[in-house]
Amino acid sequence: EPAQQQTTVKETQPVQPAPFTPVQPSGAFQGTGTKVGKENQIWVNRIDFLGEKDGRSTLSIETTAKVDYDLKKVSDKLLELRLMNANIAEFRQRPMITTRFESAVNRIMPIQSPSMKGFALFSIERREPVPYYTEQVEGLLLVHFEASSVAPAPADESNLPAWKKALEETIG
Repeated sequence: EPAQQQTTVKETQPVQPAPFTPVQPSGAFQGTGTKVGKENQIWVNRIDFLGEKDGRSTLSIETTAKVDYDLKKVSDKLLELRLMNANIAEFRQRPMITTRFESAVNRIMPIQSPSMKGFALFSIERREPVPYYTEQVEGLLLVHFEASSVAPAPADESNLPAWKKALEETIG
C-alpha cells in the first residue's frame, strides 16, 4: 500500500466573499412582460384558498393596487367576482379544485379572455348556498365563506394514479 502523504496548509489571508451584485428589477410585472409604470394596469399577484376553523374558508386575492370589484350571485351555487380594470396572467388562470376541503367552495376559476375588456373574472362554485362576505385592505381582497353542511367529496379510489397503486400494493 502506498503511504499516505500529509499536506500542511498554511493560512496566508482570510477568504474573501465574492463581490455583491444586487438583483435589478426586470421592469415588468411577474410573468406578464407588461412594463411597470402603466398606472392603469392592475395585476393579480397571488390567489390563495384558506381553510379555516369549523369548515369556514376564505378566497384571498392579492393585486398590485386596490381594485374595485363586484361580487354577484349568478345562481344558488354560483358566484361571479369581477375585478374592474384588473388583469390575470395566463399562468394564474388555473382552476382551484377544493372539493376535498372542509369548505362550502368546490371550485374557483380565475378567467380572463381577450373579449373581456376592463375586468378579470373569478367564477366561484359552492356546494350549497352559505353566507359570505368580502373584506378589502389595499391590494388584498378576501371573500369569506361560512361552513357548509355538505361533506367534502370522497377520494375516488378507483382512479388512483400508478404511483399510489404501487404504494398500496407495497405497504398494504
